[in-house]
Amino acid sequence: DRGGGGGSVGVVGDMDGGDKEGMEGLASKLYSDVDPNEPRFCSCQRISFGGMIACEGESCAIEWFHFACVGLSSDAKIKGKWYCASCTAERRKQKKAEKHKGSK
Repeated sequence: DRGGGGGSVGVVGDMDGGDKEGMEGLASKLYSDVDPNEPRFCSCQRISFGGMIACEGESCAIEWFHFACVGLSSDAKIKGKWYCASCTAERRKQKKAEKHKGSK
């Protein structure tokens, strides 16, 4: 379970305000002073900062995403599992293939 709690979504940290400009400003400041060996997350390939959410896709290549990068606010209330755009597209493709296979 990537979310860290019985199928719930994992959320790490938080930032006051939660607006995209504030997050990007924080990211720029943090990114300029970062150890090159610091792990990178999200589709932006930046370090962990502010609010983050875990994708529940079992084979997700990225796993952790910054709220601002996926269009969520820091106070977003996610119920159930959350999947990134890539894993959502893959799940739809798999369901479509299963449906097509079952109709033959």
